[in-house]
Amino acid sequence: MKTESKTIILITLILFTCLAFAICIPVQAENAVSGKSAQAVSLEPLKDSEFLYELVQHLYRWYIDESDLQDYSSLKTFEVWLQIQDPALDPGDNSQFVALTIPDFSLKLILKKTDYQISKLKLHVTSDAFKIIKVSRITVPEQPPQGSHVKVIDKDQMLDYLFKHRSDKVFPEGEFFNRMRLAVRNHMTEEHAEESVELKKIKEHIVFFAPLSPAANECWVFWETGRKLIRFASDIALENPAVWEHDSLATKIFDLDDQVVVSLEEVPGSNAYMTRDQVGRALYNCVVLGKKQIIVVEGDR
Repeated sequence: MKTESKTIILITLILFTCLAFAICIPVQAENAVSGKSAQAVSLEPLKDSEFLYELVQHLYRWYIDESDLQDYSSLKTFEVWLQIQDPALDPGDNSQFVALTIPDFSLKLILKKTDYQISKLKLHVTSDAFKIIKVSRITVPEQPPQGSHVKVIDKDQMLDYLFKHRSDKVFPEGEFFNRMRLAVRNHMTEEHAEESVELKKIKEHIVFFAPLSPAANECWVFWETGRKLIRFASDIALENPAVWEHDSLATKIFDLDDQVVVSLEEVPGSNAYMTRDQVGRALYNCVVLGKKQIIVVEGDR
């Protein structure tokens, strides 16, 4: 009897252990999928209407076409889908990512809140809010991705905000502006030493600074004399002195004579080109909405 009792107890313990393990499996699997970002990221700031309006204003100036608004003139509301992303990051990188989809515009944004260390520079790279790092046109699924939060925006209120703020312009000022001017001048004198003889003779160059966007850490500049568009971007707010002290500014230059195509399908896999539509928008933001400046380059380049 004692042996049979021990056997029954042992079997019971095994079954109980298996049952407990089976119950734990879904929880462990869910945690593996959601990862650390799902636990750390709060979507509450992104649900704020004014924050979303600022994002849409950025799209309004840089991506949305007239047809996007006309096609949905009968709509009363727009949906915004928010979904936490959990990409593979380097050890110690605690940056947070969220995908924001506006299905009615077929637009998907990737937002990033930066938080990582550059040990060599003893620099903590951080941002106090989510900023746009990528915008793409997509084929929208019929339903929001699993785990998404759906925010409904009143269309009339959004359009009213866009109309009232359509001419709002914020430009670099003070020391920040001086650093921007110097960065542009450096590109004129250093990275374009092989330009034509005629361009080298020019000492006063005309440039246009596009307004800054609260939704993205970037600034576009049209170098009219050199027929180039320059995009400055950073993981840190551009006005933060750390950007300039540690040379953490990313720069891309597009030659309007050589790096413009009708469609990016002409140059698959390359990010060295802009479409004519993109150039048109950049020139509108720089020349029409922007701030004209004269930058003097002394001596023969």
